[in-house]
Amino acid sequence: MLWAALLLMQGAAAVPPSADASACRREERYRECRRFRDARSYEGVWIDEFEGSRFIEGARSYDEARRRLASDAAVYWLDLDAKSEIAKVIPRRYGTAYRIRLTAREMLPQEQRSRFSLPGFGHMGMWHRSLLLDAIQSAEVIRVAPE
Repeated sequence: MLWAALLLMQGAAAVPPSADASACRREERYRECRRFRDARSYEGVWIDEFEGSRFIEGARSYDEARRRLASDAAVYWLDLDAKSEIAKVIPRRYGTAYRIRLTAREMLPQEQRSRFSLPGFGHMGMWHRSLLLDAIQSAEVIRVAPE
């Protein structure tokens, strides 16, 4: 019982987030609050799923993209924000795959947000790498989402 109380007190004694940390949770501050490599062109397959946004650099087909594991160095979570302007180029429909050429910036790892969060990217922090989409240069549907 004493151990449980000490553990609870330890968690409660954590340093409160700064004003900047709370501002970084807002969508419009996303790009300002992350660290990135320089923008560059990428080409591959993007599979847009309900709780997934997998981009596989160098892939040419849907089947090839699906075979790649998240731990593969060519597999990224493709992150989108309000500045990505994807809706102007692609009418999104979950489950659809695209052969795509884009300009993006690879996100650098950030410190772990809490002892309960995963250090990765994307849905539930389970991805090893992430790209933030800046612009789409070209896109072709290679698999339409099943009805």
